[in-house]
Amino acid sequence: MNTIDLLLGIDKGKFEKETKEIKIKSLSKKAEKDVVFTVRELNMDEFKRISDLATKKKRHGVSETDEVEVAVNTILKSVVEPNFKDEKLLEYYEVETPKELVKKILKAGEIMEVYREIEKVSGYNQDEDEQEKEEEDIKNS
Repeated sequence: MNTIDLLLGIDKGKFEKETKEIKIKSLSKKAEKDVVFTVRELNMDEFKRISDLATKKKRHGVSETDEVEVAVNTILKSVVEPNFKDEKLLEYYEVETPKELVKKILKAGEIMEVYREIEKVSGYNQDEDEQEKEEEDIKNS
């Protein structure tokens, strides 16, 4: 069977966006119950738009990307539960925007941890063992 036949044989329903649940340790500790965020995978266009929004042009054509903005905007785009736009949440935590809410309820390290999990569910950041094996294979070739 050739590759085209294999591709035509894949159930199109298997291409639905993957989701993952992430337990947020500090919030779980404060709530005394598991606080779990549900994230969905993002596609290349979504990652590009997020990166573009966080990139500022400097002098002489040099660009600078704010990695924290990338992480926070990625979380806002990917998290399907909880809804950070929920008016009750915004009011309770006395913030005006979903971005402010994320920065208020998540620790800095948790923002980056959730961001990395979103990357993983989206197909980025291979397992470290796989990456080490690939690097070893490259060295040995």
